[in-house]
Amino acid sequence: RCLRLRYEHRHLVAIDYQGFHPELHPDEAWRTEQTLVTYRYDARFRLIEATNAAGESERYDYDDQHVILQRQLAGGASFYWEWQGLGPAARCVRHWASFAQMDSRYSWGEDGSVTVQNLDGSREVYVHDDRARLVRQVDPDGGEHLKAYDEQGRLVAEQDPLGAVTEYRYDEVGRLAALIPPEGEPTSYEYRNGFLHARQRGNAVWTYRRNEQGDVIEAIDPDRHSTWYCYDTQGQLISIRYPDGSQHAFVRNRLGQLTEEILPDDSQRIFSYDALGRLLTRQDEHGAITHYQWDAVGRLLQTTLPTGATRAWSYNAYGKVTAERDELGRITRYEYADDLHLISRRLNPDGS
Repeated sequence: RCLRLRYEHRHLVAIDYQGFHPELHPDEAWRTEQTLVTYRYDARFRLIEATNAAGESERYDYDDQHVILQRQLAGGASFYWEWQGLGPAARCVRHWASFAQMDSRYSWGEDGSVTVQNLDGSREVYVHDDRARLVRQVDPDGGEHLKAYDEQGRLVAEQDPLGAVTEYRYDEVGRLAALIPPEGEPTSYEYRNGFLHARQRGNAVWTYRRNEQGDVIEAIDPDRHSTWYCYDTQGQLISIRYPDGSQHAFVRNRLGQLTEEILPDDSQRIFSYDALGRLLTRQDEHGAITHYQWDAVGRLLQTTLPTGATRAWSYNAYGKVTAERDELGRITRYEYADDLHLISRRLNPDGS
C-alpha cells in the first residue's frame, strides 16, 4: 500500500490511497483504491476548500494579506477571526463562531502576555518568555501555573495552583534522567544505546533488554519476573511469552495487518480486511464471526453479529452519531446543539 500525492502548479491537489496488484503490467500495477482528500485553491494559490472521501468539504477565506478570516466546517458551522496588525505580525484580537457558545477576545501585552476574555465573562492569562515558552498561566478561577526552563529550552520545573512543584532532570544529551514529584519517590531513568534501559522508583526497578533495532525483547518487573517479546524481520511483534510460561502469538499478512491471534490457551481469533485496510470480519475464539461495514471515511455503519442480527449507525458531518439501530430494529436518535458536537436531546425508541 502507498499514498500517492498529486500536484498541480506545485500545489497538492489530492491524496490517493493505492494498492499494488502484481498480476498487472508494472506500469499499471499501482491502482488507486480511494481518493482520501482533494484540495482546491483560489487564483492566488491559497487553500479554499478541502474535501474528504465522503464528499464533505471545509472552506476557507482570507484577507488581502493571506491571513485566515473564516473556516467553514462540512456541517455548516463557521469560525471567524479578527486581527490586529498585518501579515506575519498579525495578532488575533477576537475569535468567534456562527453558534452562540463561542466568542473570545484577546488583549496582547508588551511583556509577552495575552489575556483571553471568554463569552461568560471569565478571563485567562498566558505569559510567554522571549523564546515563546509558556512561563505563566492563570486559569479562570484564578489558579496560577508556573513553568521554568533551562538554557536548552527544556522544562525543569512546574508549579501547580496549590504550590506543588514537579522537577525534571536531564542527562548530558537531553534525555529525561529524573522526575521529582511534589510527593512520593522520584523516578530515575537509565539509557543504553539511545533507548530506555531501566526505570527506578524507590526500590522498584523495571529493566528492558532490546535487540539491535531497539525493540524490547525482555521486560523485567520489580519482582524479577520476565516477559519476552519476539519480532519478525519487519520489526512486527509476533509473540509474547509471559512469566508463567504461557504464550500469545500474532500472525500478520504482507501488509502488516493482524490476521490471526493465538491466545495463551491455544484458542484462535481470525481477522480479515478490505482493500482500504478496514476490518471486515472478526472470528472469536469460539468460532463466532462478526462482520463490519464502513463508510468512505472509515465510520462504522453496521455490524452483523454471529446470530445474524445487525446494529447500524448514521452520522452527521462532524462524525457524531445521529441514529443508532439495535439488534431488534429499535432506533435511538441524537440531536446536537446548533448541529454541532454536543448532544442536546436523545430520542429513545419508545418516544421518550
